[in-house]
Amino acid sequence: MAIPAAFLYGWEKIGKKSRKLAELLFTVLVLISIANRFTLNGIRLLMVIFPTGIVLEMYFPTGMKLAKSEVAEETSWYWALNGICGVLGSALAVFISIYAGISVNFYLAALCYSLLMITTAVLHKENTLSE
Repeated sequence: MAIPAAFLYGWEKIGKKSRKLAELLFTVLVLISIANRFTLNGIRLLMVIFPTGIVLEMYFPTGMKLAKSEVAEETSWYWALNGICGVLGSALAVFISIYAGISVNFYLAALCYSLLMITTAVLHKENTLSE
């Protein structure tokens, strides 16, 4: 990476070794600033995604607990359906993102999780009423 011409104005009298050293220092400074920006963005991203992932992943254990209380012999099928839907759902999400856009994919996911919250609440209410 070469130093931009604006930085070299008046540096014609400096030797070739000094110019190479200045280019090296400039490159190192640019790389450090890029690395710090990526590190900070990574930390911010982790702070947003980690709690969201924990909350969204609570639905499967809750659903399995509710299903086990209703029909215990079918829980192995629910594990299989979870695996199938996880694989097909991720492929479908990529397809939707490519052809309809990431924002459409985001809103569809939000709709699905909203429906899941409603379904879980109804099942939980029915389960507590039957006990």
